[in-house]
Amino acid sequence: MSAPQGPAQASRNRRRPRRPQQQPPYAPQPARIAPLSTSAPLATTESSDKSAYLSNAKFSDFFSRGLLTKALFERIPFEYCTEVQEKTLLPILEGRDVFGQAKTGTGKTIAFLVPAIERLARRPVPPPEVISILVIAPTRELCLQIEKEAKMLFEGSVYRAQSAIGGVNIKTQRQNLLRQRSDVLIATPGRLVDHIENSNLGPRLKSVQTFIMDEADRLLDEGFQKSLIQIANQVTPKNDRQTLLFSATVDKKIREIAHVVLKDKHEFITTISENDEATHEHVTQDYIVAPLAKIDTVLLTLLRRAAQEPFPKIIIFYCTARGAALAYDLFKAIPDLQHIPMFEIHSRLSQSARIKQADGFKTSLKGILFSSDVTARGMDFPSITAVYQIGIPSSPEQYIHRLGRTARAGAAGYGVLILADFEERAFLTRKEVRELPLKPHPEAQQLTDETNPEFMHSKETVVRTYDAMDPVAKSQAYQAFMGYYNGFQKQFGWTKEDLVQTANSLALDVMRYRNTDGTNNPPPLLAKTVGMMGLRGVAGLNIVKPQRFDGAQASGGYTAQNGRGSAPPAKRQRAA
Repeated sequence: MSAPQGPAQASRNRRRPRRPQQQPPYAPQPARIAPLSTSAPLATTESSDKSAYLSNAKFSDFFSRGLLTKALFERIPFEYCTEVQEKTLLPILEGRDVFGQAKTGTGKTIAFLVPAIERLARRPVPPPEVISILVIAPTRELCLQIEKEAKMLFEGSVYRAQSAIGGVNIKTQRQNLLRQRSDVLIATPGRLVDHIENSNLGPRLKSVQTFIMDEADRLLDEGFQKSLIQIANQVTPKNDRQTLLFSATVDKKIREIAHVVLKDKHEFITTISENDEATHEHVTQDYIVAPLAKIDTVLLTLLRRAAQEPFPKIIIFYCTARGAALAYDLFKAIPDLQHIPMFEIHSRLSQSARIKQADGFKTSLKGILFSSDVTARGMDFPSITAVYQIGIPSSPEQYIHRLGRTARAGAAGYGVLILADFEERAFLTRKEVRELPLKPHPEAQQLTDETNPEFMHSKETVVRTYDAMDPVAKSQAYQAFMGYYNGFQKQFGWTKEDLVQTANSLALDVMRYRNTDGTNNPPPLLAKTVGMMGLRGVAGLNIVKPQRFDGAQASGGYTAQNGRGSAPPAKRQRAA
């Protein structure tokens, strides 16, 4: 994975030549450290082509003042600091608690890792079982990015970084935590609590010197407040540790958690001015409303156009993991798009598969990523030229988070929202959405016009491709669609019968689902699944007994495919 710095730092901020490594790389050098209380300003270097979010300060400025040891300085692959790095490095090095507000993609990871590791390097090397730095992040992918950065900064030293995340065998993880150094532990809240309760990790957290919460707003949005407080109570008391909290937004919930974890005399640092426009306020955003049956056709037309650009790099968000998986299978099979690398990331992939896909998309100069909301925040993919959103987002906030994957760190970007006609009123009339610069696509009518040869060409391709696809993926996407849109009945003014009728039309008319026995019934659902959706007694459902799912029956069989789960629908109720 590439460094999780924004495009500004990745492109403008050229890498310095790596200096010869010296041993031991992180020997404490207290005699070389200048007093941190000095108020002398850092030297800066002007640059006429300095990108957005880069400051004029260089990491060499900190090194020349004795604020960074030579070994750590040599591991930093950037010349210039971003604004958040310049503003937070000194107070963190001084040991102060910091509440930092900065946009995603502006270099927060380096901003907290470099000074935290520098402070660790100044102390005697702790025993192997000691966890000195604990980082909490909301997603597995973000944890792995932070772990990679920590390992880069630790290269050649005795120190080690480990992650504790879901999707990895917990017994293996427990053994690694017991047998190997974990000077920096990066964890998702749920898995860390699991280790505290079942792996006797709690006592080791009493040695934490630096406690870091990254993407704190996302942590709270995901419902982790209780877990965060539990973790905060397990680590060193706040008056005896340093705590760093980073968030893109500051609201009541963030202030409440800050009050719990930060010292009263902490430093609040923001790089977002009152006049600083968020991504969703300045990025060009278009929407297209079309009948459900035309959405894949419209998307294919847009992708064919984008494929003519030199380096298109697009993320396409779907409402469900199964929907993203089906779309990946569909568009990957279309011949005139096969020159563009395609990737998929969603909760139905194994963790190792998600990592592989994320790495591939990051390093690719062009590509299309089909994703559920697991990548909406916390992951930094460079040079995203456009974000497409298919179907109604769960909330206006989620629409904004997804859009934030493009136009990062001042780069250009573009957003397209494609809605089915029954979704239009429920989303576009919301006050928060009406305040966005979201406009009708200038070619919306042409893109949905059945007399347009371009439309018909795309439609024929979609139909032909769906006809050749495995019914299993269609059946799974059908169930996921029903589960997701079940929560929108009130907003759409639907009855349960409307939901079933729409889902059946999607499966039979759009995805062209056909049973292997030749019947034209919709995909089968277990009675338990129907009951969990509250759809018992609704006409139009194809309800079957559990044994129907053994082997390759009418559903096509629920066997393992492409690294995705193999359980039948009743065991795969979660849609996203």
